[in-house]
Amino acid sequence: MDAGGMMSRVDVRYEDNLGGPGRLETDLRQLFTVYGGLRIRLDDNVSIDNDIIDGRMTIEAKRLQYTGPIHLELGSQPSGILVRSGLLTDLRSILSALRERRIALESQSCERLTKAISPKYGGTLVGRKNLVRKLETEYQSKGARAMLSKNVNILVDQTEAQVIQSILIIARVDDQNKENQHHEKLILHKEGSSWRFAGGIEPY
Repeated sequence: MDAGGMMSRVDVRYEDNLGGPGRLETDLRQLFTVYGGLRIRLDDNVSIDNDIIDGRMTIEAKRLQYTGPIHLELGSQPSGILVRSGLLTDLRSILSALRERRIALESQSCERLTKAISPKYGGTLVGRKNLVRKLETEYQSKGARAMLSKNVNILVDQTEAQVIQSILIIARVDDQNKENQHHEKLILHKEGSSWRFAGGIEPY
């Protein structure tokens, strides 16, 4: 199933904590463009009650694996059962945060990344201010770079998410591309309707 096929099963009045049908379609198209087709598996303990699906699910795709909660609201329409809310909201929000980090590095915009960093980042020893200061220095001292994520593994438990992934940083040095690969573990916390970075970000 592609983004269009998934949207065909969505109620025109769809609404979740990220937005309406327009935001959902944009997120789905980006998701399928980057990772291709999705294989979705619901855990055995998923419950269905009064058009609400609750439990956990696993999603597998090219270079992506996600395990986390599912809370899907359905509704009966003349055209069949449609989704009213809750379609991949945590996955979409976490991928949005990862995308903001990539765009911030590529555009050398520390301010943009700062918005995606939790005020409680890293506790008292490695706090948000120290991280932002390091990132600002890093962005000012290096030229334009590109970031590619590979083998993204996301595990969500309540309001905390763990992202383990390999990233490739490509920098232009003396008219040649220089590549550096890193393996990292990021921690994100759910704050309101957004997921924000709470640990693991390193200046590259």
